[in-house]
Amino acid sequence: MTKKRKVKDEPIILHKDFLTQLHQTVQTIEWPYKTNTAQLQQRDKALVSFLILTGIRNSESQTILKKQILNHKTHLLATNIKTLKNGNPRNEVILPRTGGLSPFTQTFETWLNQIPHQDAKLFPAANPDGKMNWNKPLSRNRIYHIIRQTTGKFPHWYRGVCETVYGKQIFQNDIYALQEFMGIKNLQNLAPYVSGHWERYTKNILNAKIT
Repeated sequence: MTKKRKVKDEPIILHKDFLTQLHQTVQTIEWPYKTNTAQLQQRDKALVSFLILTGIRNSESQTILKKQILNHKTHLLATNIKTLKNGNPRNEVILPRTGGLSPFTQTFETWLNQIPHQDAKLFPAANPDGKMNWNKPLSRNRIYHIIRQTTGKFPHWYRGVCETVYGKQIFQNDIYALQEFMGIKNLQNLAPYVSGHWERYTKNILNAKIT
């Protein structure tokens, strides 16, 4: 049985080249498939890109259909994402075509355009001959091993990347915005992904005045 990993086991440290290096990692995902190699590897790159962009759990990715992805001029929109562990449904998640996250959207969109019909699974399993079974999703176990073997990380780590980037950079430590974005009910679960930096209020402490 695979040992359960936690994000704190492999800390996420943001720096100016973080997203660039992360995208380079995504582009190296190449499981050694024997047939239909290019398409299967494109699916895997898109899957990890989608995890980074949305922070969904790999089990949640199994339920999503192509028709849940809407096309807008500046972004794609993932809609009506069901969350597990009693989380709140996520009605809309933006996948931007501009900014530092856009390379992941581009990788995902390249795959999206290959999906043949609206009711197809977003990340389908393959038949023994390598052809896509558009009605059957990748299994959780298969997702784990593909990501673990090709990137050295594990699926939940990429969820942590999303929470860290959004919590510390995009939402500027607004834990309530992060809570709504991720569809999480328990704020305590998000504490590792924001920075309080109470020290910035030192001047207010030293000059406290109750009115």
